[in-house]
Amino acid sequence: MHAFSLRFRSWWITRAFGRNPLLRWTDRTEACVIVFAILVALAAAPVCAAAGVGVYRSHARFYAEQSLARHSVTATVVEAGPRRHQPRTTGVTVLAIWLVAADGARGGEVEVAHTGWLTRDRAVNAGGRIDIWVDDAGAPVAPPTPPSQAGLDAVGYGAGIWLVAALD
Repeated sequence: MHAFSLRFRSWWITRAFGRNPLLRWTDRTEACVIVFAILVALAAAPVCAAAGVGVYRSHARFYAEQSLARHSVTATVVEAGPRRHQPRTTGVTVLAIWLVAADGARGGEVEVAHTGWLTRDRAVNAGGRIDIWVDDAGAPVAPPTPPSQAGLDAVGYGAGIWLVAALD
């Protein structure tokens, strides 16, 4: 059985700056380069963390603004079936009508009807109701990004920068 031990004479720093006369200058240079690379990777970690915090703050603010500008409404399907063939789509296209406040705010007194062709992932019959996301103008948009995505973006950005710094 092999036991793991950290012997002082096998450390890279002792190889770089030790007094062993049997070490060649190339061995010392290699050890110095390795020590320098380790120091750069360790020094890059706080910089990458700070960059990740910046990404988190900006994306969290953006996703919060996005969720304020988008809201869900119920639309009524007027016509079912594809309007035209759309390549690389698996959904069904339906013509729908929905009501949005005239000033774009929720709960407005005057509502404006909007119609448009929407792609759904499953078939819907005429007269059926579907939930869609719209912006303040009433145009259909994608659902808002969840705020938890900001954390994932920040971790990915920080880790990516650190990997680039560590591999260089």
